[in-house]
Amino acid sequence: MISAGLFLCLFLPEYRILKKAFEEQLPKEAIVRLFDNQTEIMNLSISPTNLLEEMAKNQTNRSDIECKFFESASDVPQRPQRPESGKEESDGFLTTCC
Repeated sequence: MISAGLFLCLFLPEYRILKKAFEEQLPKEAIVRLFDNQTEIMNLSISPTNLLEEMAKNQTNRSDIECKFFESASDVPQRPQRPESGKEESDGFLTTCC
């Protein structure tokens, strides 16, 4: 299982959609298709959240990416340090600014 921590601006629609896609365990290819077709989805007045739920119902292969989302920077835990180097681990941790 791949684990990642994300600090995103969850008030932005794209990040809420991304969070929902990870919660539904959609594979990355399905998430990419969703964002590639976002204009068509919006033109059809389809709720991205409802679409994600429907996509998840029909999805046979699930993603093994586990994500944690944090509402504020103060909620983000300190990154673990590698014992041998004393440096912070950089694998699997993504942060983004608002």
